[in-house]
Amino acid sequence: MIHEWAHLRWGVYDESVTEGYDPFYFSPTTLDPQATRCPASLRGINVVVVNETFARDCQYDKDKDWLPEEDCIFVVDVNQPPSLNASLMSHQFMDDVVAFCHDDENDPDNQHNTEAPNEHNRLCNQRSVWNVMLSSVDFKNNANLPVSESVDITPTFRVIQAQKIRFVLALDTSGSMGGV
Repeated sequence: MIHEWAHLRWGVYDESVTEGYDPFYFSPTTLDPQATRCPASLRGINVVVVNETFARDCQYDKDKDWLPEEDCIFVVDVNQPPSLNASLMSHQFMDDVVAFCHDDENDPDNQHNTEAPNEHNRLCNQRSVWNVMLSSVDFKNNANLPVSESVDITPTFRVIQAQKIRFVLALDTSGSMGGV
């Protein structure tokens, strides 16, 4: 839900592989092929799924910057470093992912991957998702600072105007409903 809200509210995009983007790229920083992901510290393996029970290692082509073969996919390792908790715009399905990639050099495990060929990097000029969000009115001038874990953030709801609930029951008894 947070992933989709971030699309809607802050205009950020997916940092994972989406249609039209390459699943792998040659990194000038590490000098080897990398899977498109954010953060780059996210661990996993590159495999080709052969059938429901078997996967094999990818083959790499030296004539194509050592990029893996076409059917190769990046499979996320379920055991990540305890310090990794990003990115909600890339791997929001992981239990430990609770934050967005950012630009903080003091937290390299969760830093934005500017090299990855993804929709967010292309449309947001390689800015991190958190950097884009901080430029919104929601966070400008230190608005909406994080609260301590001891603060009760349970929402409360107030009914402003009670409305009568009306139901309409439509019954169709024509011949078309008889399966004829």
